[in-house]
Amino acid sequence: MFALIAVGVAAAAALLLAVKPVECEPHTATTAPGPVEITGGAAIPKPPPWNERVVASLSDAHDLLDALEARGVAEREFEVLGKAGFVVRWRT
Repeated sequence: MFALIAVGVAAAAALLLAVKPVECEPHTATTAPGPVEITGGAAIPKPPPWNERVVASLSDAHDLLDALEARGVAEREFEVLGKAGFVVRWRT
């Protein structure tokens, strides 16, 4: 059993000593495009900004989200502001 472990350790040591580091060219940073993203040759416009409204109660936030859904607004969300109220956000 000890001989088998010794052979394994010797093989691992020989492998580690035989491997040499590879020289690579340094990485150059690239900058992201401005307000549009280019994919496959077609420019995708930047999405519109979020609208938001702060409301005091959960029922007001729920009513606003329901009204936005009824108007066909697909992108909507809400966030709890601690004990101060709620923020409802949407994009049209």
